[in-house]
Amino acid sequence: GQKPMLTGTGNVNADILVNPQGLNGNTQFQINKGAIDGVDLDYYLNAARDALKGLPDPSSGINLNTFLQSGSAAINKMPQTGNRKKTEFNSIKGSIFANNNVLANHDLRLDADNLYALGDGVVDLNKQSLDYKFVVNRIYHDGAEHPNALPLAVLVKGTFQNPRITLDADTYFKGYFEAQMKNVLQKQVDKQIGKVLGIEPKEGDAPKSVQENIEDKVGKELEKGLKKLFKR
Repeated sequence: GQKPMLTGTGNVNADILVNPQGLNGNTQFQINKGAIDGVDLDYYLNAARDALKGLPDPSSGINLNTFLQSGSAAINKMPQTGNRKKTEFNSIKGSIFANNNVLANHDLRLDADNLYALGDGVVDLNKQSLDYKFVVNRIYHDGAEHPNALPLAVLVKGTFQNPRITLDADTYFKGYFEAQMKNVLQKQVDKQIGKVLGIEPKEGDAPKSVQENIEDKVGKELEKGLKKLFKR
């Protein structure tokens, strides 16, 4: 028989009727410690991260459209090495609305050790086909900021026997581009504010934020004012 696309153990609360037109009704489900067969969400997040490494620095003057095109080209060239075509999860839950054997799901939530995903799409049992979208996010456990911790859309479309997986990576690359440009602009603003306030960092000084430098300057001016006050 056909290998199941979803395995695991859990709870299903179903209110489903079976009639000549097929399944009708709704179901809530939660499945624990299982796997989705056919798609490796972790692999695609890694591919997007690795594609970023070869792209031009957004501050180099490259425009957004060219950056997105370069990102799409880079991610499509990623090798399939490491693609296990399976996503293991700790839990997956959501609801299904069935209408004449067409199953719609708009609230799927998948949690794994190093990622989580939200799902939305349709499975057609009559045509043995699916059209589904996962929006996947990396989970980091080190407490540090990661510029590549951005949502990636993974699209699964086609027949059960031959599903086609594609990436809608524009949101991922656009998020990275905009975050990097925001950092560049913030540094420029900080530098100009520093010049106005006379708090430009000297060579060899430990880096400080503008807020820290302003607090230092206000503190020093307050100290000078108090000394003058008590000298009277």
